[in-house]
Amino acid sequence: IKDCVFYQNKICKLCYQYSASRGGAIYLKYGTSFRLINTEFLENTGSQYGGAISVHVRGISTFNISMSKCIFGYNQAFAKGGAISISGIDNLIIKSSRFSQNRASRLGGGIYLEAYSLILINIKFDNNSAMRYGGAVYSAQLLTSLPRLDSAHIINCTFRFNAAKQRKGGGIYFNENKVLHLILTTFESNKGFSGGAIYLEEFHFDIETHYGTLIIILCKFINNEADSKGAGAFIDGKNSAHVY
Repeated sequence: IKDCVFYQNKICKLCYQYSASRGGAIYLKYGTSFRLINTEFLENTGSQYGGAISVHVRGISTFNISMSKCIFGYNQAFAKGGAISISGIDNLIIKSSRFSQNRASRLGGGIYLEAYSLILINIKFDNNSAMRYGGAVYSAQLLTSLPRLDSAHIINCTFRFNAAKQRKGGGIYFNENKVLHLILTTFESNKGFSGGAIYLEEFHFDIETHYGTLIIILCKFINNEADSKGAGAFIDGKNSAHVY
């Protein structure tokens, strides 16, 4: 999809009662790849998952998604992923895009993600909100027969004025058996009950607990707030963090 605008699309009110209703503008369930270029999603409303876009792939998939030069503004979902909700894919890559004023009633004001690999480059997240976890980004482990160790890279991005209003991770909530790399990224004036900018939580699979690693390289944390703990970052349990 290239050079398009999706404006004020919504799931009808009669569909709100169904937990499977997804994607205010686009819903994808099958395929191997999806690409967006120079496209805007404005004021779209999804019922449960994905105010603008929902991707829900069952089982292990080689589904890959890439987006570049896109704008997501004023979208909302009543559960997960104010702008985007993605579950069950291998790779998500987003470059040179903006997420602004998106909101979710529960998780991931901008992005809700369950995938093996995440790459965000030159993205602006501003004024996104979720009531519970991940004001801008919620990233959780993709559950398969065994947890798989992959990595996430967030490079040259800005997170400003995002909020997890009641719980964790005003900017980012990360609950995975992964290494999260933050490089040349700025977190400013984000707010959560715990983890104003970042909340890194232990990942529990069956009866085992797995731990993530946070690597911070040349990042800025400015005026972030937490009502409880970790205005800049909250590192839960035996997760580890390295700052350079």
